[in-house]
Amino acid sequence: MSGLLYTLLGLAASTSLHCAVRREISPCTCRQEEFSSPVINPAQATANAGNNAPPAHPPPHHGGHGERIEVVCERMDSFGQLADALRGKFTAEQQIILRVSHSNLRDISRHDFKELRMSITRLELNHDHLEVVDGDVFAGLGRTQYLSLADNDVPAIPRHILSHLSLLRTLDLSRNRISRIDLDDFKYNPTLQHLSMAGNVISEMVPGSLPPLVKHLHVGRNRLHTLNRTLRDLNQLEWLLVNSNELTSLDGELPSSGHNLKMLYAVDNKLTHLPMEFRYLHRLESLFLQHNKIRSLNGALQKARRLKFLELSYNDLQELNEDDFVEVEMLEDLELGHNSLKSLGGTNEDGSGANSALYPLRSLKCLNLTHNELREFSFASLRGLRELRMLDLSDNRIARLRRGRTPSENLVEEEGDEMVGGNIQDIRLQYNELKSLEGSLFVGMKELQKLNLSHNALGPMIALRDLRGLDRLRVLDLSYNEFITLEDTSETWLPALEELNASHNRLITLSGRDFRGFPVLCWADVSANRIRTLMPELVANTRCTIHGVPDVLRIYLQDNPVLCDAGLADLTVALEVNHAKVYGVGNNCPTTPSTPIESTSSLPPLPPTLLLAAAAAASGGNVSFAATLE
Repeated sequence: MSGLLYTLLGLAASTSLHCAVRREISPCTCRQEEFSSPVINPAQATANAGNNAPPAHPPPHHGGHGERIEVVCERMDSFGQLADALRGKFTAEQQIILRVSHSNLRDISRHDFKELRMSITRLELNHDHLEVVDGDVFAGLGRTQYLSLADNDVPAIPRHILSHLSLLRTLDLSRNRISRIDLDDFKYNPTLQHLSMAGNVISEMVPGSLPPLVKHLHVGRNRLHTLNRTLRDLNQLEWLLVNSNELTSLDGELPSSGHNLKMLYAVDNKLTHLPMEFRYLHRLESLFLQHNKIRSLNGALQKARRLKFLELSYNDLQELNEDDFVEVEMLEDLELGHNSLKSLGGTNEDGSGANSALYPLRSLKCLNLTHNELREFSFASLRGLRELRMLDLSDNRIARLRRGRTPSENLVEEEGDEMVGGNIQDIRLQYNELKSLEGSLFVGMKELQKLNLSHNALGPMIALRDLRGLDRLRVLDLSYNEFITLEDTSETWLPALEELNASHNRLITLSGRDFRGFPVLCWADVSANRIRTLMPELVANTRCTIHGVPDVLRIYLQDNPVLCDAGLADLTVALEVNHAKVYGVGNNCPTTPSTPIESTSSLPPLPPTLLLAAAAAASGGNVSFAATLE
């Protein structure tokens, strides 16, 4: 039975086109696939779109099954060569996707696509040195729905070509030399829905020139100083890309109803403010406005109820107002980095943050405030942000973190069954001016996994309450501060801490108490300190475990005096007994015996048997070497 089945399948396959071995179309290649799809009546689709009605379901039929074949031709010497390779090789029932790229088709006006005798539904002519082309060349492409002439030298919208493509739905004219869009350029293409003209030199668009049913429009990377009200009647528009132009304002430029616009990409312009029309873009989901000159929001986004992603980085924002996001309850990602923000809107003198502009953002998961001018931050500004996972406050001027509550109250308060700040997983506070944490700032942040406090002025020690309650903290970065000891961390229990970076501080001793509160620590970087004493009891209560599997605690000691200690070799053996390994290579060590350093350990002096080998071990971007015995 199975043999008969394979025989029948083989016979069926032999009757179809095997593109991989079609030598007749060389140097072109092809690939075949079966398809079954409904036939769309273009007239009915146009009528439905014009009436804002949903597309009608086509009646049942049996003619939607056929073959779709992708033909690829590269580096053809001429259109004549292309015609010779493909002429008469395919049947009218086979739908052809034809891609011709990096070829010399300057002779195309002496030919036409009728020569190929192919039913082309998708045509891509890219990097083919096309300039002015006779429109009759494209006669016979009445079934073509997708045309790409990108990456050529076409000087104007080729309306004489488009007049033969009445069913065209997608047109890509990107990266040509088009400078203007005129009134009748698309009058023969009533079904055109996707139009890309990015990377041209367009400086003017005439009102009424764009196809009325277009859904996706890309005119980015041009020379537009104004949109000239050409979008006012495009009420089907869903995606608009106008990036990298010279636009200074969008006032009066967006679709008059705007009820379908979901994404606006206006990056890298000269916008100074947001248009009030944003109040009526009720379906807007993604808004990209980075690299502009916007100074304030002025309530323009108050009613953006469906907005999920807002990118405002690299602008001139000075402050946020209390009512800027009143109804923006679905926003998940707010990017405000690289601005000049000094305030998040109406924080009270007690730091309570009761009037914070962030309060309505109930769905916010990511808040990026990096590279601003905040001088202090009240965690009470996060009140109500129950879904917040990542908070980036790096590269500001924050000298003080505030809870915004009286000393008897914790930062995290109950709101129903949830805790404010209780779901934050990643806090970035590097490159600020913090000198202390004022104790218990992070109490209740039970989901916090990463905390970066590097590049501040914290020290000389960590207070007992500074890191209390962070039971899920996995990564702690204290590098580039002014700590002289970690001993007080022994009173802080961090049961999940795997990585500790305390490099570039002023640590002198690593005692038996320093790692006591880190039972599963696997990676400790204390390089570039002043450590002269290292006690074997340091790792007595630590056992590195990764996903339940025991591993080795790696301690990086590069650029510390202890690496020149004659007794380090035997100390290394004692550490390895407790599954810890020291990495580092001594630099500028004295060649003659020096006065022994008084050890705080109860062990007797260790003999000078250290040999530092050159076995490399990397961690992060720093290269260090394992300290081993001869």
